[in-house]
Amino acid sequence: MTERGVLNGFDDGNFRPTDTLTREQGAKIITYLLLGAKAAKALVTGDSPYSDVAKDRLSAPAIIWCTEQHILHGMGDGTFRPEEKMTGAQFAKMLLCAFKLGDPERYVGDEWLMHTAEDGQARGLFEGDAKMKEDVPIQRQQAALLAWNALQAAEALKEPIDPETPEVPDTPEVPDTPEVPDTPEVPDTPEVPDTPEVPDTPEVPDIPEVPDTPEVPDIPEVPETPEVPDDPADPGSGEGSGQNNGNGNGNGSGNGNGSIVLPAVPSRNP
Repeated sequence: MTERGVLNGFDDGNFRPTDTLTREQGAKIITYLLLGAKAAKALVTGDSPYSDVAKDRLSAPAIIWCTEQHILHGMGDGTFRPEEKMTGAQFAKMLLCAFKLGDPERYVGDEWLMHTAEDGQARGLFEGDAKMKEDVPIQRQQAALLAWNALQAAEALKEPIDPETPEVPDTPEVPDTPEVPDTPEVPDTPEVPDTPEVPDTPEVPDIPEVPDTPEVPDIPEVPETPEVPDDPADPGSGEGSGQNNGNGNGNGSGNGNGSIVLPAVPSRNP
């Protein structure tokens, strides 16, 4: 407990194990157990609900914090009596409430002492000290033992030991999922008839080769049309005569239609 910073000795180096635990010392032990030494030392003193606990009192932050966490209560007359001796039952009640090892409602009323003793025994708080009595002042060494046993019991239950941790609300119940109606049966798809077989396309015969067009012979040159002579005079009848005069001269004449007049041929003398 000293290693955790929960319990410390006095300035003279002694622990004084047989000294009686006071109410304010009990509040300090609970605060350091739950918050740790560093956080407990950093607590800021608020308004005190007790007339005998001043704000500047060394134990005031621990007393006020434990009161706010419903771990301890005053004496019912507005006082806390911080220097009053604490009994084993009173310290056990604080531990049961701090570590959530029991129902706080059981530790009030006329039977609180009996219920505290029952739950403390059930949780193993008093193990290791057969001489402890719940209704007598508890020694410092006994308080250290009860605190250690309570810490082990809480860890065994895996309960959170920090009362400042907000309680997680229960997860709301999820409503039942409405039943999904059965999917209507899909009718069978009608069988598609086989596609008729397409007949083979008849083979197109080869197009016969077109013979070469025969070469057209050159057209022979047409001879020029001969010039037609003028028409001669109509032939007629006539006579021709010729005379040769012996001297080599001669003339001839002729008339008549269609007659041809020949020139005179000179005569040669033998």
